[in-house]
Amino acid sequence: MMKKLSVLLFAIFMYIGAHAQDVDVRMETRLSFCNTGFKAERLSLAVSGSFNEKWSFNFFQNLNKPIEPRDVLNATDKMFIRYAPDPAWTFQFGKMPLAIGSWEYDAFPIDVYYYTYYIDNYMSPFQIAISGQYNFRNGKDAVQFQFARSPLAEVGDYRMFSYNLMWNGIHGPLHFLYSANVEQFNGGYRCLACLGTKLTLDRFSAYVDLSGARFSNFGSGMIHSATACTRLDWQIIPKLSAFAKFTADRDRDIYEGVKFGGGFEFFPVKGSRDVRIHIQIHRENSNAAHATLASAGAKWNFHIYRKNAEEKK
Repeated sequence: MMKKLSVLLFAIFMYIGAHAQDVDVRMETRLSFCNTGFKAERLSLAVSGSFNEKWSFNFFQNLNKPIEPRDVLNATDKMFIRYAPDPAWTFQFGKMPLAIGSWEYDAFPIDVYYYTYYIDNYMSPFQIAISGQYNFRNGKDAVQFQFARSPLAEVGDYRMFSYNLMWNGIHGPLHFLYSANVEQFNGGYRCLACLGTKLTLDRFSAYVDLSGARFSNFGSGMIHSATACTRLDWQIIPKLSAFAKFTADRDRDIYEGVKFGGGFEFFPVKGSRDVRIHIQIHRENSNAAHATLASAGAKWNFHIYRKNAEEKK
């Protein structure tokens, strides 16, 4: 399987290099020393670019994740094409992030040190989908509808679906990601509402995510599970940032708990985010665990190949 995948990736790169107008091929990795010793947390290959002004593509492969025989795209987070016929409309098809209104969910996994229980245990955040998006107010507002494979489906089951409606809006210093989602699972549906709000002021930013879900097979009541998450970021100097994060989860009679912590991120290369050194510590207090976890490590990007249409002029 890996040999076939390597041949396929090589063929894709050859085609993209010959036909793409813009392309960026890079590898990303994050290594840390934590409570249990050294840990290779992430290793991935990312390819993005465009063929012309209307057609673009995105590909992201986890190289440290095994490929499931029943799901050959199990280790592939993104593999989609995008068509934008005009500034007002955008269409996508392939494997892509689900349209969920959450800033924690929206962040790249390599940039998240610990998740809420909700995302850690109930979300398969990348699924095969088709979506249409309408942009207005010069792109400051967008409404997206997405029809996708359900994130609650069993491995290899492609007959369960999710229906996602999301608003992405920028109004002054506030940026909103709000969504309504219906997700099918074996035995019923989960109805989900997610409200993600982010405030940015100069060197300070903070977001608050609130979500609630109701399961069709879990008795009475409006909300069966709920999650709250907030993160604060402060750029102390251009190369050094501090952050703090708090989460609270309640999931039916399965889980109830909080996580809280913080840390520092240092970017040693001037004017670049390609290299990051971090140190962080967080605590979980829940009915499942009482533990303190800490880590120190580094993330870096290798830009293997870049081509820009402007460079050819």
